Amino acid sequence: VTGVQPCALPIYLARTHLERGAFKVAGSQLKDLSAGTSGVAARANLWLARVYTRSEEKDYTAAAVVLAEATETFAESDVINDLRFDYANALMARAEPDWTTALATFQLVEESGTFGQMAEILNQRAVCLQKLKNYQESLASNEKFLTEDRKSTRLNSSHKPISYAVFCLKKKKNKRN
Repeated sequence: VTGVQPCALPIYLARTHLERGAFKVAGSQLKDLSAGTSGVAARANLWLARVYTRSEEKDYTAAAVVLAEATETFAESDVINDLRFDYANALMARAEPDWTTALATFQLVEESGTFGQMAEILNQRAVCLQKLKNYQESLASNEKFLTEDRKSTRLNSSHKPISYAVFCLKKKKNKRN
């Protein structure tokens, strides 16, 4: 593979297995690569957690366990925001979501200012705030999401429910005033 560091090749192979649906093979390979503190290990943990969330029997709790440890171990890694983003999403998707920790984790990513999916961070923060019944901050996060997203891309069809939610929250807010 041209332009890929040789030490990263095993991750690409494991990711190929993951994308082809060979979850056990991918999981085994990524688990072997996830030990240690190298950049390869950081990426292997990220993709190992994704094995748990993409298989037929999704296990967001297992993914959250992998990612919780990885966010501590690889706090200085260049993929720390990816680890945190996936961790927060896994916490939200568990049978018993941890909205508070997910919100705090999204906040860390937002504060870094360097994450490529910042609009999605704002959207997910709004969901956490809504679930925590902090409606005003949820509305503010949604408004910021819509503003940021319009700056970076066209508002696509997946954002229509969010726009409608903001509209409803504003309408509810105006009725109170």
